[in-house]
Amino acid sequence: MKNRCSGGWRRFRFLGLAFGMLLFLHPGVHSGEKLPLEKIRLPKGFSIELYATGIPDARSLALSPSGVLYVGSRGKGNVYAVVDTDGDHHADRVYVIASGLMMPNGVAYRNGSLYVAEVHRILPVS
Repeated sequence: MKNRCSGGWRRFRFLGLAFGMLLFLHPGVHSGEKLPLEKIRLPKGFSIELYATGIPDARSLALSPSGVLYVGSRGKGNVYAVVDTDGDHHADRVYVIASGLMMPNGVAYRNGSLYVAEVHRILPVS
């Protein structure tokens, strides 16, 4: 019998990680303030930890099949590619892949392409 929940749990786990990442990218992180992760209440069996830093004002996330996490930074006007090169579930590199955008408030990865939603348009990012 095929386990129908495995993909759903994987996505749920990623969403939890993504939510955690947004918390990490709180502006206080850049001023040296330690985030109070121990104060976050999680369901039994879940945990939270730092995945990446250096992405100010993170707003939206998209995960590619290859594991690259794309992050839109609404206030900064950038889109970042966050890469875990050694597979330890912590980002090793953060690249700016688009800049000068007008409040990129959505990123989506579909059929091998990344799309970014600005306030007034949707752009493919190559």
